[in-house]
Amino acid sequence: RKFNLGDWVMIVPNPSFNGNIPFFRFGGRVGQIKQVRAKGYLIWIKYPSKIKKPIVTCYHLKKLYQS
Repeated sequence: RKFNLGDWVMIVPNPSFNGNIPFFRFGGRVGQIKQVRAKGYLIWIKYPSKIKKPIVTCYHLKKLYQS
């Protein structure tokens, strides 16, 4: 799957690809792609009082809508 900068995605851990699976607290969170990395995407997630920036591979992302 290909994602572009600015796309809104949801982190959905896929158990069939257990390498680089995101931390369980990020499951179901919605964020915006800010940077494309070699093996994944840097996502900005608004956590209750902070902005978290996990790096997630494309196997664990679901596209919501395009900005």
